[in-house]
Amino acid sequence: MATHVERDIFINASPETVFDYGMDASRTPEWYEGVIEATPDDTWPRVGGKSEQIYSASGARFEMTATAKEYDYGKRFVFEMDGMIHGTYQWDYIPEGDGTRLKATVDYEMKGGALGQLANKIIIERMNTSNLEKSLQNLKDNLE
Repeated sequence: MATHVERDIFINASPETVFDYGMDASRTPEWYEGVIEATPDDTWPRVGGKSEQIYSASGARFEMTATAKEYDYGKRFVFEMDGMIHGTYQWDYIPEGDGTRLKATVDYEMKGGALGQLANKIIIERMNTSNLEKSLQNLKDNLE
């Protein structure tokens, strides 16, 4: 069963500024909670580009590959993630006044069958949601 999480935040910066900062994979560890390393290929964040990421959670390290699926500069970015979890992240950059409403939509499934699903419901879903909320706040703090 897929898990669906949506969160948004207002950032007092243009959609292009927020997009540029967020798409710079070398800066991902600065703002995305839990990401300790991100190594993009030469085409990231363009469609088909990949970013290899190392994520730390509860003392464990996980590897993930992000593959860009949709790129609409300053408006939307979608990537597929594959690793311990498989799914998609969608980032929508919505102009609002002098700033941006950044909306993140995450749909994913845990690997590991019934045991993975149980771990997701007990621990992982809450942790992923918390990390997303912290990450949005980090973006806001870093850009304002």
